[in-house]
Formats: sequence, C-alpha cells, structure tokens
Amino acid sequence: MEGIHSRLSDFPFICGFHVTRAALRDLYVKGAKPISIMVDVHLGDDADISKLFDFMAGISTISELTNVPITAGSTLRIGGDMVIGDRLVGGIAAVGVCKRILARRNIIPGNKILMTEGSGGDSLSIK
Repeated sequence: MEGIHSRLSDFPFICGFHVTRAALRDLYVKGAKPISIMVDVHLGDDADISKLFDFMAGISTISELTNVPITAGSTLRIGGDMVIGDRLVGGIAAVGVCKRILARRNIIPGNKILMTEGSGGDSLSIK
C-alpha cells in the first residue's frame, strides 16, 4: 500500500503515476509478479472533479505499461474536517505472487544488485 504524499496532491496525474509505480516497485523488489492494482482515493468537497480524472489517468498509464489491471477501488468526495479544501488523499495497493520472497538478509557474495532511480532502501533489488 502506497499513500498519496500531500506535496503531489496538486499534481494529480503525476501523483497517480508515482504512487502506482511505487506500489508495483515494492512487489518487484521482493521478487513478486504484480497481478492487481487497487485504488482508494478521496477528493475534498471544494476540489474540481478533473483532479480525479487526472489521477486515474496517471494510474492507468502505469497499469497499461506494466499490463497489470486495475481490479478494485473506491472514489469518494468527502468534506468536513476530514479533507479541507481541494485535497486529494488516499492510496494505491498492489497485489503480487511469487515463488520465493527476496529478502536482504539472504544476500550472498556474487548476487547482482539492481538500483532504480531512487536512492532509498526500497529502490534495491537482488538478482
């Protein structure tokens, strides 16, 4: 499950793209093959509905590029003290299957380490 970072709320396409990519990346680094993307998004009462369409376009782009379907989701328009103004909040979950989970504790000499553009620990994978 990857949550939406507040700094991306004003850029819904990039937000959807980034959070979906991150959810799938977490599966890939554990050696899993993603089979499902699930969406949970809440839009503030004052927000333009186009934010939701742009957010879904970002998610759909990753879904199409990776051939992983969007299988479930929830979109809500909420207000009150939960979401002030035009914020977009929620997250993306991804489900995968694998034969053996890759864990860092199992690294042995001779393994190749692949690194994506990020520099955090979740950007590493063992091959």
